[in-house]
Amino acid sequence: MNDQRRFEDWLAGMDVLLDEFMHDLPDEVSAKLDYSLESLDVLEAWFLETYPSIEALRADPSVANWDRATRYYGQVLIKHGGGHWAHNPHNGGGPPQLLGFAPLVPFVPMFLVSASTDRRTGIFLRTIAENNLRARQERG
Repeated sequence: MNDQRRFEDWLAGMDVLLDEFMHDLPDEVSAKLDYSLESLDVLEAWFLETYPSIEALRADPSVANWDRATRYYGQVLIKHGGGHWAHNPHNGGGPPQLLGFAPLVPFVPMFLVSASTDRRTGIFLRTIAENNLRARQERG
């Protein structure tokens, strides 16, 4: 299967996997994931609790949590700032990227979700989103 087809399959599974994610999360977490920018802090808190370090994330043999958190993050960004998911042609088909959200550059949510485990601020994901939304507004 080629990289473009893998991306198309990944995109086609978006709604089902996000529904599964909400179902699998603790009720007190999923109840607060309403696709608002503020909900990114809830997502990040859960992710940091689940992965106490970036090494713990990398050691997880399943990438399901990482992928589903990435999907949620990207969908929140699209809801608030526009853009769309796109195939990432770099390095033989990198993780899906958002085009049209961040000014001038492709935006790779998976990298930012993993970076949150290293930064450990609890507000990293929302701050990146807000900063990019602000930059878009300033550019007109």
